[in-house]
Amino acid sequence: MSKTTRREAIAGAAALSALIATEASAMSEDSEDTLSAAFHTNDLSILNGEQDGPWLKFFDNNTMFTGIYEIPAGGQDPQGPHKLDELYVVMKGRATLIAGDKKYDAKSGSVFFVKTKVPHKFINIEEDLQVIVFFSKANPNGL
Repeated sequence: MSKTTRREAIAGAAALSALIATEASAMSEDSEDTLSAAFHTNDLSILNGEQDGPWLKFFDNNTMFTGIYEIPAGGQDPQGPHKLDELYVVMKGRATLIAGDKKYDAKSGSVFFVKTKVPHKFINIEEDLQVIVFFSKANPNGL
């Protein structure tokens, strides 16, 4: 990447980071007023690459939060069970998802649900993995 292109990417990422922070702040103050929000995985990936760790939360309101999760080919997935139900949408890459006692082929276009407290992680990460993860804050007893 040329210095100019990298500089532009960093400037764009900084602007996006400020926008996400502003939107997230507004959403956390009163999620009823937030009717929509838009994000692009390329921009989120740039922001995620500028921090330590594979996870970047980019949306949060009173019913759900979501983030981008990226692990390089050959990398290790450090996650374990969570206290919330989650939905994974694989955007790119190839790996195996272990959830409980089941194994799934994870590739672009795959969608997985993992119930609260189920041990799970990605293994055999053959290609750089990019996943959008949605966590539900819903109370199943409140439906």
